[in-house]
Amino acid sequence: MRELNCILDDIDVYQKRINGSAQTPKEIFTFQRELLAMQLAVLKEYPLSLPSKEEIVLRLKRDKRILSPKDFTEPLWTELLNVTKKIVEEQLPEAMRSEAFNKDDISAFIWQLSARPIVMSLRSQAEEIIRKWKDPNCPVCGGGATFNRIRVEGTRTLACSWCNAEWGFERFRCAFCGENDSDKFRHWILEGNIPYRIELCHTCRHYLKVLTEEKLPEEERDGRRPLWVEDIGTLFLDIAAEKAGFHRDGLLGLRAGKVEEAISLMS
Repeated sequence: MRELNCILDDIDVYQKRINGSAQTPKEIFTFQRELLAMQLAVLKEYPLSLPSKEEIVLRLKRDKRILSPKDFTEPLWTELLNVTKKIVEEQLPEAMRSEAFNKDDISAFIWQLSARPIVMSLRSQAEEIIRKWKDPNCPVCGGGATFNRIRVEGTRTLACSWCNAEWGFERFRCAFCGENDSDKFRHWILEGNIPYRIELCHTCRHYLKVLTEEKLPEEERDGRRPLWVEDIGTLFLDIAAEKAGFHRDGLLGLRAGKVEEAISLMS
């Protein structure tokens, strides 16, 4: 609950900061905000039962992720699916639709959005453990990174936009295939004094968006800008990378994922 309320605040702060200057349509933020508010109402009626710290450590050692099928309890899960399906069908912004969004893709998308309150709450329960994680995949859901941050001191953290987890990783190595040859794994520095770069791997053709903190105003270089909101607000970077022939895995490591693939990752 606390985690989702903080995320609603993050959206408000981001929109005030960009003040209409972002290249991402405002209705995407409106959609995300209304969806989270509806999911919060479900959690108030059917509270989520979080695992103990001991259970979290056990899951990480055993499964390399915290998320478990045990977390999808009834009737909470059914209600989250119902409200998410309703708002996606009625209010999904045109900018988030695509010709590639077939019936299976929409099903996976609804599944992922429905589970987001669960995975974000798990992340909040395990912050201290997550900070020590060094693997390329997310310690909460087990999926691939969707964003990363280069801090002022030069260290790099990967981030998952689904569960809002953020963890340390090697600075000059692809988080998908492990490539570290500087001719094949490098940054695309965009025009203008903006704090974003695109990280490109010419071996596996993956990309990740990057927030470079040294390009931020001094008062914002504290590592607290939420990358999941930055991810929503930088769709223009995705368009540039995809036009150049690179791709980024979606939530739970799915590109054009089918819902049965997502569920199989949980078994």
